[in-house]
Amino acid sequence: MQTDSRPLTINQQNFSFFGKGSKLNGTFHLKGQTFIACSIEGNLFLDDDSDLTIELSGSVKGNLHVHNLKIFGHVDGNISSSGKVILYPGSSVEGEVTAENLVIQPGANANFKAHTLK
Repeated sequence: MQTDSRPLTINQQNFSFFGKGSKLNGTFHLKGQTFIACSIEGNLFLDDDSDLTIELSGSVKGNLHVHNLKIFGHVDGNISSSGKVILYPGSSVEGEVTAENLVIQPGANANFKAHTLK
């Protein structure tokens, strides 16, 4: 069997990474696995079932509409998840969370109202 060792072209890659130190403002509709290491003010929609990760240096002030969400940084706003939301140690969330599953690990700062979908 022959394998193709050519690198993926930009058209074949299906992820987004917003780097540390950047500041974004607006409404974002994204597809593919997404990593946020910057500061975002506005609403974010993940338009497929990919995961969203808020990195340790990342913060979002606005509403999130996602499937699965991993939070290491800070979210100030409402979260609507059709899958799982995980808050890791050192993370903080303020607002309202609606999710299929919610996991809050020891050391996470959770100051929100929560609803599960089941």
